[in-house]
Amino acid sequence: MVLYFGDCDNNGDTDAILTSFTDGVSYPFISRDDLLAQLPSLKKQFPDYASYANATTKTLLTYLPSVQSDTINELRSGYLDHHADGWTFVPFPQSAQVAPVFSITEVPGSINKGNRFLLTGNASKTRVKIGEIDANHGVLLERAGGDWRQVPDSGLWIRGDVRSSAEIQAGSVKKLVIGRNGLPLMVYDIVNPAAIQ
Repeated sequence: MVLYFGDCDNNGDTDAILTSFTDGVSYPFISRDDLLAQLPSLKKQFPDYASYANATTKTLLTYLPSVQSDTINELRSGYLDHHADGWTFVPFPQSAQVAPVFSITEVPGSINKGNRFLLTGNASKTRVKIGEIDANHGVLLERAGGDWRQVPDSGLWIRGDVRSSAEIQAGSVKKLVIGRNGLPLMVYDIVNPAAIQ
């Protein structure tokens, strides 16, 4: 994806236009309505939806000559692995790519398997064109050799837009606390190190 930005209508505000590629050709990602709400001066260039539907990014940029750009090459969730040659991005498994990840919490695993990591997130408040991105119900990962894999049948069923999670000690019991936007906290008891499995 490429983000083009600049003060396209000389009103002192920065205008941003996100584009993406389909079969190697770049097209504006934003809808015609959103574009014209931001830049009404382009109504003459795109008088109807058909004219905009066929417009490539190259066509659009002929009307916006003074923009800068920034490229986005990676949208997957993952982590940076440090080694002797520097840093390498390692994506999480496909099961963790179904929604944005906003919180990663280390949780105890069994004695043999060591610690695990709970990935939570979601984004239900998005543009109508995009829709809700809320398929993450709590992805529990553990190392399998050198790779991460999802723990099957973890027993977790976390709904909502999660923005925080933590393991806390409550007396003699460990608890996993999940903070969700606009919803009550969720609390799981971790009775023993293999309780979440």
